Amino acid sequence: MDNRRSLKIVLAGLAFAFVLVWSVIASRSDDSLHVYFLNVGQGDATLIRTPDGNDILIDGGPDESVLSEIGSVLPFWDRKIELLILTHPDSDHVSGLVSVLERYSVDEVWGTGVSHQSSIYIEFLRLIDSSQIKFHDVYQGEKRVFDEQVSLEVLAPLSNLAGRTVKDTNSTSIVCRLDYQNKSFLFTGDAPSEIENDLINQSANLKADVLKVSHHGSRSATSEEFLQAVSPQIAIISCGKDNRFNHPHQEVLERLQNFSIQILRTDLEGRIEIEINQSIKIK
Repeated sequence: MDNRRSLKIVLAGLAFAFVLVWSVIASRSDDSLHVYFLNVGQGDATLIRTPDGNDILIDGGPDESVLSEIGSVLPFWDRKIELLILTHPDSDHVSGLVSVLERYSVDEVWGTGVSHQSSIYIEFLRLIDSSQIKFHDVYQGEKRVFDEQVSLEVLAPLSNLAGRTVKDTNSTSIVCRLDYQNKSFLFTGDAPSEIENDLINQSANLKADVLKVSHHGSRSATSEEFLQAVSPQIAIISCGKDNRFNHPHQEVLERLQNFSIQILRTDLEGRIEIEINQSIKIK
């Protein structure tokens, strides 16, 4: 009996060692940028993993489902988010970030600092303060470079909104552009067409290969003029299956189809991974 028990312990140890080594090998730098549009239901959450293993999380969805999504993507020992971005304080973007702050180490948070009195947003700010995480109010012109080759630039909001009270939080959304090699992504939060027009009128650098469609495919955004300016190959729509808002709206789908843009939806595809290494690969 003792010999069999010892053998089981040895085999279990070898199996654990194998899994650990395999996980380390699988998570090594592969010179690729990985962007995961997480399946969090009716909300937004995007995880960016740079070639050197820096993790950037944009929004967290409406609930704790973001945790299982992140856990399915990152190695089990990676409990650190280098940069967390809240595009705006609506519950379907901020709620999951509370869970992330409770379970992951976060180096820095980007937000607009706009005034908003929802209980979940107040808890989000409290956790940042209690954990002594650096919070940075960002607006147009903010830029960060990762791995000396991955560039993240904020295009909107156009001015500092810290402490301001607004009627429409969607209009305060952080819009940012990610560049790696010769490929680019445009993340739009829930920015409405008015913000799209402001960016077009400013001649902002909007052209991107992949567009995260604003506001889950609502008709309030993604105008023809904006699509002309961005000219994406791929459009990602993050929304929940059979959601009560009927997102994405048919008008938006037709606009995208009229521009021959490939449409990928989390309600239909689940989690969507795009890998960049000289070319675009959808996984």
